Amino acid sequence: MSSSAPVTKNARLALILGTALATMVVLLVFLGSVQNALVPESSRQRFQPLRDLMPQGWAFFTKSPRGYTFKVMGLRDRTHVQISRKSQADAVWLFGANRMMRSEEYEIASMVKDSSSAGWTPCRVDDAEGCLVGIDRDDFAQAATIVNRVEAPRFCGSVTLLRKKPVPWAWAGKREAMPQEYRIVNVRCEPISRRANS
Repeated sequence: MSSSAPVTKNARLALILGTALATMVVLLVFLGSVQNALVPESSRQRFQPLRDLMPQGWAFFTKSPRGYTFKVMGLRDRTHVQISRKSQADAVWLFGANRMMRSEEYEIASMVKDSSSAGWTPCRVDDAEGCLVGIDRDDFAQAATIVNRVEAPRFCGSVTLLRKKPVPWAWAGKREAMPQEYRIVNVRCEPISRRANS
């Protein structure tokens, strides 16, 4: 009985030290890889060896915050409504813990890639609904047709893809919106099925 007490104590100590070490490594990688204009240059220089050792840094875990954000709008009774989900941080998605929305991001990325020949048209106004005023069924009749091949497609028929870059930190205090662009496409859905395990 007395011999198991030191083993439990040693295991607990090893767990605490291992957790502390892992936390320190993650924190150093995070601090060393984040480029922040608010951090003085002298402090940034201290992390240069870490950036040389791990050039990808925190970017390995996340996508670029400077990339485009996309919305998918559907034409419903002559009105354009957003049919893509708004945020992964919603309660519906357990505030990001449920990763099912990732499949939607893949589907949108595939549609953007497959319709690249259509090009992007700049919006004249800032809001999505105002940007698409005047686009009707006649415009979709002339639009490119792409095939959406995913297991459970969400976007079928006449859709409009909207893209916009996020507001840079340098513009955070300004009230101006970032410019948007749109692309209209016809999406033909061909659901695929998973292979049965043999």
